[in-house]
Amino acid sequence: MADQLIRLTNAENNASGLVLFTKKVASSKGLKVEFDFYMYGGTGGDGISFMLLDASKGIPSGPGGLGGSLGYANRFEEPGIKGGYLGVGFDTFGNWSNPRPKNELPRRKRTGYQNQKRAS
Repeated sequence: MADQLIRLTNAENNASGLVLFTKKVASSKGLKVEFDFYMYGGTGGDGISFMLLDASKGIPSGPGGLGGSLGYANRFEEPGIKGGYLGVGFDTFGNWSNPRPKNELPRRKRTGYQNQKRAS
Protein backbone atom coordinates (compact mmCIF):
# COMPACT_ATOMS: atom_id res chain seq x y z
CA MET A 1 0.00 0.00 0.00
CA ALA A 2 3.00 2.29 -0.38
CA ASP A 3 2.24 5.87 -1.38
CA GLN A 4 -1.52 5.44 -1.07
CA LEU A 5 -3.84 7.73 0.86
CA ILE A 6 -6.93 6.42 2.61
CA ARG A 7 -9.62 8.52 4.29
CA LEU A 8 -11.06 6.48 7.14
CA THR A 9 -13.82 8.89 8.17
CA ASN A 10 -15.23 12.31 7.54
CA ALA A 11 -15.21 14.95 10.31
CA GLU A 12 -18.45 13.87 12.02
CA ASN A 13 -19.55 12.42 15.36
CA ASN A 14 -19.63 8.67 16.01
CA ALA A 15 -17.70 7.79 12.88
CA SER A 16 -15.38 4.83 12.51
CA GLY A 17 -13.43 3.27 9.69
CA LEU A 18 -11.42 0.15 9.09
CA VAL A 19 -8.72 -0.80 6.61
CA LEU A 20 -7.49 -4.39 6.53
CA PHE A 21 -4.34 -5.88 5.08
CA THR A 22 -5.64 -9.40 4.53
CA LYS A 23 -2.44 -11.16 3.49
CA LYS A 24 -1.31 -13.52 6.25
CA VAL A 25 2.11 -12.74 7.72
CA ALA A 26 4.11 -15.37 9.63
CA SER A 27 4.86 -13.97 13.08
CA SER A 28 8.06 -16.03 13.33
CA LYS A 29 9.70 -13.66 10.83
CA GLY A 30 8.95 -10.51 12.81
CA LEU A 31 7.07 -7.52 11.47
CA LYS A 32 8.07 -4.02 10.45
CA VAL A 33 5.30 -1.52 9.80
CA GLU A 34 5.60 2.16 8.91
CA PHE A 35 2.75 4.59 8.35
CA ASP A 36 1.87 8.25 8.65
CA PHE A 37 -1.53 9.43 9.76
CA TYR A 38 -3.21 12.81 9.87
CA MET A 39 -6.29 13.92 11.76
CA TYR A 40 -7.71 17.33 11.03
CA GLY A 41 -10.92 19.27 10.43
CA GLY A 42 -13.97 19.57 12.66
CA THR A 43 -13.49 19.19 16.40
CA GLY A 44 -11.32 16.11 16.09
CA GLY A 45 -11.91 12.52 17.00
CA ASP A 46 -10.73 10.16 19.70
CA GLY A 47 -7.80 8.82 17.75
CA ILE A 48 -6.64 5.91 15.65
CA SER A 49 -5.35 2.44 16.40
CA PHE A 50 -3.05 -0.03 14.69
CA MET A 51 -3.83 -3.67 15.39
CA LEU A 52 -2.60 -7.16 14.76
CA LEU A 53 -5.39 -9.70 14.35
CA ASP A 54 -5.42 -13.48 14.70
CA ALA A 55 -6.10 -14.70 11.15
CA SER A 56 -7.53 -17.98 12.45
CA LYS A 57 -10.51 -16.01 13.84
CA GLY A 58 -11.58 -14.85 10.37
CA ILE A 59 -11.84 -11.42 8.81
CA PRO A 60 -13.76 -8.90 10.93
CA SER A 61 -16.89 -7.41 9.40
CA GLY A 62 -16.21 -4.05 11.02
CA PRO A 63 -14.28 -2.23 13.74
CA GLY A 64 -14.72 -2.66 17.48
CA GLY A 65 -16.25 0.02 19.71
CA LEU A 66 -16.45 3.71 18.79
CA GLY A 67 -14.94 6.63 20.66
CA GLY A 68 -12.20 5.95 23.17
CA SER A 69 -12.25 2.25 22.26
CA LEU A 70 -10.53 3.34 19.03
CA GLY A 71 -12.13 0.54 17.02
CA TYR A 72 -10.21 -2.13 18.96
CA ALA A 73 -11.71 -2.58 22.43
CA ASN A 74 -15.32 -3.14 23.38
CA ARG A 75 -17.53 -0.17 24.22
CA PHE A 76 -20.39 -1.03 26.53
CA GLU A 77 -22.46 -3.52 24.48
CA GLU A 78 -20.39 -3.05 21.31
CA PRO A 79 -17.90 -5.92 21.00
CA GLY A 80 -14.21 -5.39 20.40
CA ILE A 81 -12.61 -6.21 17.05
CA LYS A 82 -12.88 -9.85 15.99
CA GLY A 83 -9.57 -11.68 16.44
CA GLY A 84 -7.84 -8.80 18.22
CA TYR A 85 -4.33 -9.85 19.27
CA LEU A 86 -2.46 -6.58 19.78
CA GLY A 87 -3.72 -3.01 19.58
CA VAL A 88 -1.67 0.19 19.71
CA GLY A 89 -3.79 3.29 20.19
CA PHE A 90 -3.01 6.92 19.40
CA ASP A 91 -5.58 8.70 21.59
CA THR A 92 -5.77 12.39 20.72
CA PHE A 93 -8.99 13.26 22.52
CA GLY A 94 -7.70 12.58 26.03
CA ASN A 95 -10.98 11.73 27.79
CA TRP A 96 -9.14 9.35 30.14
CA SER A 97 -11.38 10.05 33.13
CA ASN A 98 -14.29 8.21 31.49
CA PRO A 99 -15.12 4.73 32.85
CA ARG A 100 -12.81 2.15 31.25
CA PRO A 101 -13.90 -1.01 29.45
CA LYS A 102 -13.25 -4.05 31.64
CA ASN A 103 -10.57 -5.61 29.44
CA GLU A 104 -8.53 -2.52 28.61
CA LEU A 105 -4.95 -2.26 29.80
CA PRO A 106 -3.96 1.43 29.47
CA ARG A 107 -0.34 2.54 29.69
CA ARG A 108 -0.35 6.27 30.45
CA LYS A 109 1.60 8.76 32.49
CA ARG A 110 0.02 10.77 35.30
CA THR A 111 -3.67 10.93 34.53
CA GLY A 112 -6.60 10.95 36.91
CA TYR A 113 -7.15 7.24 36.26
CA GLN A 114 -5.33 4.70 38.40
CA ASN A 115 -4.65 1.52 36.43
CA GLN A 116 -5.41 -1.57 38.51
CA LYS A 117 -3.93 -4.03 35.99
CA ARG A 118 -0.31 -4.28 34.98
CA ALA A 119 1.30 -6.08 32.07
CA SER A 120 4.07 -8.46 33.02
